[in-house]
Amino acid sequence: MSAMPNETTLHRYISTERDAGNLGLSDEEQLAFAHLQGAVIFTHDDDFLKIAHNWLAAGRDHSGIIYVPPTALRSRRDHSPPESA
Repeated sequence: MSAMPNETTLHRYISTERDAGNLGLSDEEQLAFAHLQGAVIFTHDDDFLKIAHNWLAAGRDHSGIIYVPPTALRSRRDHSPPESA
C-alpha cells in the first residue's frame, strides 16, 4: 500500500511562461521545461495534444497536459447566471 502524499508534496504553484522567463519558447520547449520541473501544462492550445502524441510515439515522457477546449470556456461563460439589477 502506498503512503498518502502530505501537504508538502501536494503544494505547487501556478506559473505562467512569463513568470518562468519562457516567453518566445516553442510549445515543445514549453512542454520539455514543464517536464523538467515536474509540472503539467494547462492549456487550450490543441498543438500540445499533437506534440504529446508525437512524444508518446517516440517513447518520450512528459509530466502531463490538462487540455480545456476553448469552446468549454465560452460555454461556461454563456451559461453564467444573469447579473442582478
